[in-house]
Amino acid sequence: MYRRAIIVIFSLSLFTSTLTSQGKDELRQFSSGLSKLSSLRKKLESLHKERSAIFERLTNTPRTSPDYKPLYERFNAITTEIANLNNEVYSLRTECVNAVKTLIALGTEEIVNEILNALFGGKASDLQVEEATLNLLASTGNSETIKYLIKRLETEKNESILIALCEVMRRKGEKAATDGLISLLSNSDFDVVTSAAKALSKIRSKKAVEPMIEALARAEKENKQSAARGILIAIQDMTGQYNLSNALDFLNWWNAKGKDTYKEGETPPSRSDVKLSGKFETILYGNITSKRVIFICDVSGSMAARGQVPETGRGDNEKQPETGGGLKPPPETPKLGEGGIQPGFVGTRIEILKIELAYVVNKLLAADAKFNIITYSTDVRSWKKSLTLATKENREAAIEFVKAMQPYGQTNTYGALEEAFNDKEVDTIYFLSDGNPTTGTIVNHREILAAVRYLNKGRNIIINTIGLLVGDYAGEDKEKLVSFLKALAEENGGTARIILDKIVKK
Repeated sequence: MYRRAIIVIFSLSLFTSTLTSQGKDELRQFSSGLSKLSSLRKKLESLHKERSAIFERLTNTPRTSPDYKPLYERFNAITTEIANLNNEVYSLRTECVNAVKTLIALGTEEIVNEILNALFGGKASDLQVEEATLNLLASTGNSETIKYLIKRLETEKNESILIALCEVMRRKGEKAATDGLISLLSNSDFDVVTSAAKALSKIRSKKAVEPMIEALARAEKENKQSAARGILIAIQDMTGQYNLSNALDFLNWWNAKGKDTYKEGETPPSRSDVKLSGKFETILYGNITSKRVIFICDVSGSMAARGQVPETGRGDNEKQPETGGGLKPPPETPKLGEGGIQPGFVGTRIEILKIELAYVVNKLLAADAKFNIITYSTDVRSWKKSLTLATKENREAAIEFVKAMQPYGQTNTYGALEEAFNDKEVDTIYFLSDGNPTTGTIVNHREILAAVRYLNKGRNIIINTIGLLVGDYAGEDKEKLVSFLKALAEENGGTARIILDKIVKK
């Protein structure tokens, strides 16, 4: 990251001689801010690690121990230091974003070129500044800037810049970029291909459907599983054909009726609306089809809240998915691993989670599946270091891990997601939460979504979300969490299951 900051400063300095005085000042401010941000992020990362270690020691140290007070004082001191540094980071990011805003407003190709090169021409700089820059470029009203970006889309060779340009076109829904994006579907870099497919999915031009199917077929033929998954999601979102799962299925559908029925101006139903309309084995997790799956479980203090699983309806005027799948209904409180919960069940959120997850692990995973469980509160803990084969012994050990879950602490949402992405085999994540993030390196919803987009670039891991929101807990904002969980699922090819016993506005 430090090397990246040097590259940014050097790259920008090469061009200041040909810019206006205002442009020079903004570029200097921009490059200086990026360098300082790199340094601050390193400090924050170190402090978060230290605080997590101290928190774990605190939970295992009796209050009567002479070690408890100094640990507690250090924990509070680190928390204060983190808050101060976060304020400084926010201020610097604001300065960088304001500089970019001014530079884009100047509207010259030279400036836009250098912004792209500085932020996306090498290793990642600051994700939030990148995110803001993408939004600023996508929202610009300068037609000449858009024309330049489309031209750059057709001539650029750097894969990272191409991916950024595709993302700008996706966010803008720029129809004039359709031909350039279609041409990128033949690119040798499948990350570029996937990014172009996602942009075309948003634009919804009919002439892009067949090239996208051809790109999917190429990814399947070359065994590029991550790319195939990403392109498949893009075609499904574009056409609404969520039950088609490969290029041949899509080609047959397109030739049989897709060509005649596809309408560019009609947005298809969302993945969640379609996928959650059938029967499922469990209320929280539905049907598990992945064989490389991680279950992320919220075990923060609010999971002690008590509520009732709704009999009908999800509390938000949507139909509650039918459950059971033909299985004999289990007792009201089944033995862990032997049955899932049923509508009407009354218990704490953590009890509901334990029953459902233990049942999934014991009965619903395929024999050749590999899985892991990650819990998060103030800290993040993994059952295993990596995905583990679902043998009888491992299932039993996992159920014991589930049984030991207890609600405590705050909510480190991003830390849990980041930990899951460290696994190189996972293709599907089930992320369960009952509250908004309160601790960790990132706590802002928008920033978490941006960070996950970065982590998932080139991997196209499906993220299904579950909002377990029965009962009430003091101070919780259910509407805000529901919005975040739906966005996290929608952006990552998954579905959002929201379990409520009260109406929550959307």
